[in-house]
Amino acid sequence: MNRWGLCTPEGTKSNEYLALWKDDVYAVKNRVKALRIVDCIGMNVKMIGWQVMQKDVYTKDGLVMSFLSLEDESALYETVIFLQVYDRYNKLLFDQRPLLVYGKVVNDEGAISLEVSRLEWLGKANTARGVKELTTPDCAMVE
Repeated sequence: MNRWGLCTPEGTKSNEYLALWKDDVYAVKNRVKALRIVDCIGMNVKMIGWQVMQKDVYTKDGLVMSFLSLEDESALYETVIFLQVYDRYNKLLFDQRPLLVYGKVVNDEGAISLEVSRLEWLGKANTARGVKELTTPDCAMVE
């Protein structure tokens, strides 16, 4: 169990690291916590995450895509990063910093994941982007 009272997989310390960034985490408005991702299927959302695992795979055409497991203070969540997004943002995946993750929540036969459209490092400069609230209080749509 980590300092935020959450059980984490054996060997992961991501929530403890994320706690070091708690001021930046709490400054991000209108984000979806991983625990509530299922309520936002079909929506474009903003989330925070600390990278836990990454697996790059090659398609039959030889193109790279990445499956990234991230964790926030509420739960783990899975993302899919396709070629164009991977080419643009892969350098952010090699630093040990929490990320702002933008994308669309999808349900692929019961597997809920986030198809990433944009990544940013979490920090003071990234907390006031254009996000409008939706009628569902735990989901926010990125403009």
